[in-house]
Order: sequence, then structure tokens, then C-alpha cells
Amino acid sequence: MASAKPKRPSPISLRLTEEEKEELNKLASGIPINAYIKSCLFRSSACKRKLSGSALVKDRKALAQAIGLLGQSEIARNLSQIAYEVKSGSLLLDEQTMKDINLACEQITDIRLSLITALGLKDDFRA
Repeated sequence: MASAKPKRPSPISLRLTEEEKEELNKLASGIPINAYIKSCLFRSSACKRKLSGSALVKDRKALAQAIGLLGQSEIARNLSQIAYEVKSGSLLLDEQTMKDINLACEQITDIRLSLITALGLKDDFRA
């Protein structure tokens, strides 16, 4: 005798205008609509699924540019050297060191802006 499958709850239907549906899709930003609505209704983490990387990236070209900038720069190595010299008390703040620090800041800003564009985020920080 085969065991009976548990009965699934009946679905709930919701009619939306095209504009409302578009807004809902924007708000869900990659999360399945059903899970997004549940999380809003019940104020819980009903959506256990994480967003996939492709759902987060809005502009793949900008992301590639940011990764390229990061790969071309020697920011990590240079900042590590500066930190070591600061800790050891041997950092000379001569003209060349200041130029290097300013260049690193410019590169970090470029990478940050590329990532903001790639992820479709709003840039609220104004330097």
C-alpha cells in the first residue's frame, strides 16, 4: 500500500497591474517573488535562499572593469608596506610617498565607483 503524499496548501492568487508587478520585481531584486512576499508579510527570514551572483550584478561590464582595475593595481602590496613602515616607525612622508598614497586613494575610488555601478547601487558618498 503506497503512502499518501501530504496535501500541499492551496495557492493564493494576487492581481497586479503591470506597473505594480514591475515595482514588485524591482523590490525583490533577484529573490523569488513568492519568498519576497512571504518575508514582507511575516517580517521574518522566510527567504532562506541567498541571491545568486548573477542576480546581484546589474552591469557586468562595470564589474569586469572594477576587477581589472583591482588586478592592475598594487594597492594591497603598497598599503601593506606603508602599514609595516608606520608600525616600525620608519615611514618617511616625502613627496614620493605622498604621491603614492594619493595614487592609491584615486585607484580605490575608481574601483569603488565601478563596483557601485556594477551592482546597481546608489552612490550616497560624496568626497
